[in-house]
Amino acid sequence: MLPPTSGPALAESSLTWTSLPEALPVIWRSELTHQPQGATVELHLVPVDLGFRHEASELESVSLPALGRAHAFFTSLEGLEVSSSDDVVWAHSTDRATGTGVAVHRSGQRSCWFQLPREQIGAVMDEKDLSAHLVRMLDLLTGIDLPLADSVAPTIGLDPVGLVRLGRPDPATHSIPLQERVRIRFDAEESVPADALRHSAHAVADELTARLAAALHD
Repeated sequence: MLPPTSGPALAESSLTWTSLPEALPVIWRSELTHQPQGATVELHLVPVDLGFRHEASELESVSLPALGRAHAFFTSLEGLEVSSSDDVVWAHSTDRATGTGVAVHRSGQRSCWFQLPREQIGAVMDEKDLSAHLVRMLDLLTGIDLPLADSVAPTIGLDPVGLVRLGRPDPATHSIPLQERVRIRFDAEESVPADALRHSAHAVADELTARLAAALHD
């Protein structure tokens, strides 16, 4: 029996990250809102083409609450706050327990963020669960009904780091991780083809999760 010539397995293994001449600017969540939150994971997709931009009218046509609820990112019951300016439109939950939000910038950057599960003390990051969630978030961001740049630089961050530990959620856990850093942020310095966000989403999510986990280990 011959091996398959196409399909998800082949697509995942063929993913290539390309180093950029210099890191691209990233607009992080803290530049949109100063609302205090627990340990929050941020996922950003930055267009490699610096000339790529959306028209203001294009942003106005996007309904992020509807998109977020269609992808179960926002629940049907939680309150949402929608904000916009000449450069960005974004929506976020008013429920501080979830801390979810999604944004689209005129620059073409697409972003979303969500809180890690909480424990009695701090929060926990389970690599398998986080990777699976990032796959769903990539589906959410690529589902925005706007043109997507041919190549993007995916990046991830955790803010604040606070009392975050690696492992499985455990209600009985009382250990206090020691983290000297306030936040973890990775530069947008490697790109992937936009199509890879769909056919190789698991590989992209696994790589971003591994980078975040390694930073927490250090």
